[in-house]
Amino acid sequence: MTGKQTVVPLAGAANRQGRMAADNMLGRKETYHGTQGTAICKIFDLAVASTGKNEKQLKREGVEYQKVYVHTASHASHASCYQGKLQNGYLPGAVNIPVDQLRQRMNELPKDKEIIIYCQVGLRGNVAYRQLVNNGYKARNLLGGYHTYLFAKA
Repeated sequence: MTGKQTVVPLAGAANRQGRMAADNMLGRKETYHGTQGTAICKIFDLAVASTGKNEKQLKREGVEYQKVYVHTASHASHASCYQGKLQNGYLPGAVNIPVDQLRQRMNELPKDKEIIIYCQVGLRGNVAYRQLVNNGYKARNLLGGYHTYLFAKA
């Protein structure tokens, strides 16, 4: 990512370098072109992953970055949100407006207050955030959605 040398303590990269060293000793001409440094950790039902430098390293080095929260689920578990039901949980005081109804119901929301938007996993929340901001509302999107909020709260 940066082109600078760094330590990547992962078995895959070390294994590849060891095989390449052996090949080179036996006459092959191989060079190591680096690694992306992908790491994945799973704890019960929660999996976290990163590729390249992690958030802490990027902040320390003053590098701009983006992060994404991804929650896998079947389409069936998402169908209830489209219908406007809150079966999977919601934050206290929430006003439920499904994203496909937002353009028609936007007038129900106050323009003088900041609106915190969320959905179950973040995708529809981002769509709603864009719609509101583009129409002059003060809004924020809860990154990762309600699912990430529950993990952070636990």
